[in-house]
Amino acid sequence: MRGFEMILSTFICLVIVFFYPYVIFPVGLVFLQKIIKKSESLGNGKWEGELPEVSLIVSAYNEEKVIQEKIENALCSKYPSAKLQIIVASDGSTDGTADIARSYSQAGVVLMHSDTRRGKNACLNAAVGMAKGQIIAFTDANAMFDDMAIQYLVDGFDSEKVGCVVGKERRSAKKNDGTSKSDGVYWRFENWIKEALNRFGLVIVGNGPILAVRRELFRPLSNDVANDFETPMQIGNSGWRVIFQDKALSFENSATKAQEEYRRKTRIVVRGLTGFSRNFSDLRGARFFVFVSHKVIRWFGAFLQFAILVLSLLILDEHPWFASVALGAQFIFYLLAAAGAVNLFGVRKSKYVAIPFYFCMVNLAAAVAICRFTLGVRVSVWEKAASVRQ
Repeated sequence: MRGFEMILSTFICLVIVFFYPYVIFPVGLVFLQKIIKKSESLGNGKWEGELPEVSLIVSAYNEEKVIQEKIENALCSKYPSAKLQIIVASDGSTDGTADIARSYSQAGVVLMHSDTRRGKNACLNAAVGMAKGQIIAFTDANAMFDDMAIQYLVDGFDSEKVGCVVGKERRSAKKNDGTSKSDGVYWRFENWIKEALNRFGLVIVGNGPILAVRRELFRPLSNDVANDFETPMQIGNSGWRVIFQDKALSFENSATKAQEEYRRKTRIVVRGLTGFSRNFSDLRGARFFVFVSHKVIRWFGAFLQFAILVLSLLILDEHPWFASVALGAQFIFYLLAAAGAVNLFGVRKSKYVAIPFYFCMVNLAAAVAICRFTLGVRVSVWEKAASVRQ
């Protein structure tokens, strides 16, 4: 009997841990927002005095389909053109990316082209060396800014305590596709979390397509850790504030191919684990708690799902009604996820199929990433998702 009680207690604990980052942690943030008054407002003002020079660095690898649109988008910014430097960092592009960027030299666009592919961060490091701005903003070739986005990023530095400003990433789908719709739901949830954390000065990681830092705080990036992870983490761990500026908007399409999204999630988690392992000792107190609550537990979601399923079977004899309900709920959820994986007759277009499928796919990708990381795999270069650029 004692063994069964231990199994039941473990089952309940794992269920709580599993739902914690999706339900308990967000609800806790809402509760804290209501009972704790924000002591200081950062990033909600406006830059006072003469506007700083901004260097916008666009990372690109074989982006001829979108690089012209991206450059035109940057040139249409309402930030004063005399104060805006646009740098295209081409990481060994073999298509027309470099030529297109070079054709805008008369408009002041600077090309930093590497003949060999070295990895995104190696190119960003080189591009920063060419940057003239007091503020450096990072973006991707397929991410289009709102015309006020750069101004709002700059406004985020209204306090001298702010070292990094994270903009809001919005995803949209060109097609009626369940994968991209689910990705949109995921990003709305992520942005909501960042908005809540911003009230407590606990934004820890950024959004790669729209991220800005003070030039003097930038440190050379490791090639196997995402820049939107490493830079905000280092700046925050050094005592500077990292804030989320929800008015600074970046737009891009979600991947419509599940295989692309799976590979992207696997890569992100491998690089996230690499960054976490290197910055673990510098994450303390509330910052450590938030990162584990927001990211780390999610990465282990597939392992928790498997353990909960096994324990549901083990308690079936002692508590048949309770276990049957638990097993039934899991069976329905995984059946819908499997239907989404097979996608006969396009059933993934339904949110009731798409969300379980996307959830399980992301958790599987994270589990594979954990295994790869444990085996010593690190990711420096990768193939871009073609479907987001169509």
